[in-house]
Amino acid sequence: MKNIILTGFMGTGKTCVGELVAR
Repeated sequence: MKNIILTGFMGTGKTCVGELVAR
């Protein structure tokens, strides 16, 4: 499931991924 979320965020912007990781 994480892979799908990461892929979706990657398309929108890597910044979102960083925020998720920080959480």
